[in-house]
Amino acid sequence: MKHIKLLLIALSTILLNSCLNFAQEGTEDEGYGYEYSEEYDEMNKQETSTMTNSNNPMASNKIEMKTVMDSKRNIPMSQLPLPASWQIDNSNPAIFLTGPNGIRVDYLKNQTFMWTDDPYFQQIYAQSGSQLRRRTTLKNLFPQDFTPQLQQNGFKVVKQYNLPELARKDGEYSNQLYQSMPSQKEFDALAVELNGPNNQSLLIILRGFSSFSQGLMIWGYHGMVLQSPTNDFENSKNALINGLLKTQHNPAQIAAYNREEQQKSQASWSSHNRRMAQNQQNFNAQQAAFRNSSNAVNKSMMETWRNNNAASDRAQSQYVNEGIWDQTTKSNPNTGQQYYVDNDANNYWMNSNGEYISTDDALYNPNLDSNYKNQDWTEMEDPDGGGGY
Repeated sequence: MKHIKLLLIALSTILLNSCLNFAQEGTEDEGYGYEYSEEYDEMNKQETSTMTNSNNPMASNKIEMKTVMDSKRNIPMSQLPLPASWQIDNSNPAIFLTGPNGIRVDYLKNQTFMWTDDPYFQQIYAQSGSQLRRRTTLKNLFPQDFTPQLQQNGFKVVKQYNLPELARKDGEYSNQLYQSMPSQKEFDALAVELNGPNNQSLLIILRGFSSFSQGLMIWGYHGMVLQSPTNDFENSKNALINGLLKTQHNPAQIAAYNREEQQKSQASWSSHNRRMAQNQQNFNAQQAAFRNSSNAVNKSMMETWRNNNAASDRAQSQYVNEGIWDQTTKSNPNTGQQYYVDNDANNYWMNSNGEYISTDDALYNPNLDSNYKNQDWTEMEDPDGGGGY
């Protein structure tokens, strides 16, 4: 068991905690009237354990609905059928389920990558702290991201197989969520079974996602790991996969989430339109002043304007080519706190963890980006004065 705990700690350093708007807190509740799904991958299809064999440690353990709560909105998020002896763990956000005989299901942390073939944007995304990685399949990714750590802890892969039905359900769920811009989305799912020391086995389920829009690929994976005594692994594995395949999401929670995201999008566009209207009004006033001036003054002003713009263009060009490592100071309007950020863009957004996104796209708002769910981003401003810390 000590080896298992050490491995789970090691795995938790590889991934970020996320589950496609999947909350981590839950209580037992009645079902929503869900319909059972088809069994997973035909080549690896096995019947869900009836749990009536007297040699089965989970014998006579009936299946009942377990409720996963949306802790942010305090409403049920989803339900799934699981053994009655398994409990959703609310004490640790990294743990999903606990069961008898040391059975445990942990969330794996989410990994999100970006990729573009444009070298200029590769540089911009890299400087903003984004992880640049060309998309690959989960089967190719597993040996790179997991196998070395697993082997060091004495685990050996027994078999792996796709879970196309789980990938399909992820896609159907994603299609119900609000998004401000259309994109080409794909989903896949992979199960890997491993045997290890101390009569322990693991099931790692990876759920991959990708979104492609306007030349930018955003992709990644999340999932969970089941640890179980080897003699009870088949029953535990089947129970978990069956529950995931038959998960039913709460329409009321999805509607609440979509309303909030749509309101954020509308507020962002309204704010943008107001800024554009004010810019146009300022421009019109400036043009009127030019027309009312004498030809000589007007010529002088226009010449000065042209010179200033040329100087600004030269300074910007010098900054892009020679000063990419310079920093500038930005302020969080909610707290007044000032930060040093890389001087590589016109717009900066920061979340509550002090992480920031830099972009030259005045229309971009990470609060509307489906790849940054459950995070609140604030647009940073130029400070009144002083430096960062």
